[in-house]
Amino acid sequence: MRIEEVIGQRIQELRKAQPGTGEMSQEKLGSLLEPLLGKPWSRQAVSAAEAGKRAFTAVELVALAAVLDTTIDDLFDPRWQAAVTMPSGVSLRMGYLERLRKPEVDNDDRLRDDLMKVLVLLGESIVLSEGSKSSAAQAAEVTREAQNKIPAILRYLETKGEQP
Repeated sequence: MRIEEVIGQRIQELRKAQPGTGEMSQEKLGSLLEPLLGKPWSRQAVSAAEAGKRAFTAVELVALAAVLDTTIDDLFDPRWQAAVTMPSGVSLRMGYLERLRKPEVDNDDRLRDDLMKVLVLLGESIVLSEGSKSSAAQAAEVTREAQNKIPAILRYLETKGEQP
């Protein structure tokens, strides 16, 4: 299985198993990517991604992980595959792939890291949306609000467990 297929399969699994909402449509996933990527993905683009028929940029992987409420690491999880085939044709066995994975860390550390990444993305989103009109203004407002709340969450995580 090619790495694009591994990622596509995980996107489809995560899209179909959204907590609280059940299955998310391909159209909905595509529209949720718009605030982060600057344009939505069509249903056909999501379908091609899920089929492993397209390569992914780093920015797209970050946006997909954010929208699907997962980690970038999880998107690369080949689950039950014995090997992953790289574009050169070289096949990497699961044992090797497992060594590439980051060891499990404290959930608070992972949350802190993810929030820092989101904070950076939100800042970039504000810059991009300020150059556009209409609904971009609403997106910028929501982005600013979220960006203002993240530092407080990070402060809480850093002082968690300490007595006031």
